[in-house]
Amino acid sequence: MKEMYEQTKKGLLIRMPKEIDHHSVDEIKNKIDKKIEYDCVANIIFDFNNTEFMDSSGIGLLLGRYRMVQYIGGRISVVNVSDNIIKMMRMSGVDKFITISGN
Repeated sequence: MKEMYEQTKKGLLIRMPKEIDHHSVDEIKNKIDKKIEYDCVANIIFDFNNTEFMDSSGIGLLLGRYRMVQYIGGRISVVNVSDNIIKMMRMSGVDKFITISGN
């Protein structure tokens, strides 16, 4: 598997795992937060290409990272999102804060 993080011209690309649920979100969150703080990241692109399942804790993960970067003028976007996960994001209102791009 490719490295979870990749610095691009547009920002920090984070490849999300196959499953994002309440069992895994704390570990994912801690890794991302350390990377954001260590590298002083403003813009983050979450790549959901490999993600097959996400529960509401994934929404919390995205909103928490949004709050972290908004204070420094950063942005969050998500790419390669499946239709089911896009639907969940829109129902939760995440699309008002985060740019969403499907497959």
